[in-house]
Amino acid sequence: MTELEKKFEEMLVAVRDKTIDLEPNNSQKLKLYAFYQQVLKATIILKNSALRIVERTKCMVCNAIKWYVERRCYARLLKWR
Repeated sequence: MTELEKKFEEMLVAVRDKTIDLEPNNSQKLKLYAFYQQVLKATIILKNSALRIVERTKCMVCNAIKWYVERRCYARLLKWR
């Protein structure tokens, strides 16, 4: 475990146990919120990344299959009527 990881774990325990008096200012709160939003949306950004060819191909194939199934169901519905 590196020194940075040790410090992170110590701060994590301190924040969880509320043994540290932490009062961030507004700019620090905005940065924390930006990191939070980045973590939430990271999977969406990575899913469509051009550098992740396998994942992108899987996504494209899945979308094509969904489109094909929807069209076939719609065609069957029209024939049924």
